[in-house]
Amino acid sequence: MLTIQEMNVPIVSHQLPSPSKPSFLSRTCRYIRQKLIPKDLGRRAVVQHVLGDAVNNVGVMIAALVMMLVKSKYRFYADPAMSVLIAMGLFS
Repeated sequence: MLTIQEMNVPIVSHQLPSPSKPSFLSRTCRYIRQKLIPKDLGRRAVVQHVLGDAVNNVGVMIAALVMMLVKSKYRFYADPAMSVLIAMGLFS
């Protein structure tokens, strides 16, 4: 019986090479998780609430710009459409 070395079959390693340095994205995500997101549940809820309000306000401003700049008879559908999107964001 021949051994693997005698058959000249390469030995395959099932381990992936470990990266020498974490990528920029993984370092950024780790920084955000460790430093910017509060660990206290009350503070975390306040941050989430403020960010949600900011996103909703940007959506309202986009709908207002669409209604001001677009000259179509359908331009006023931007406001209810944005309202539906904001409501879906609130319930998700």
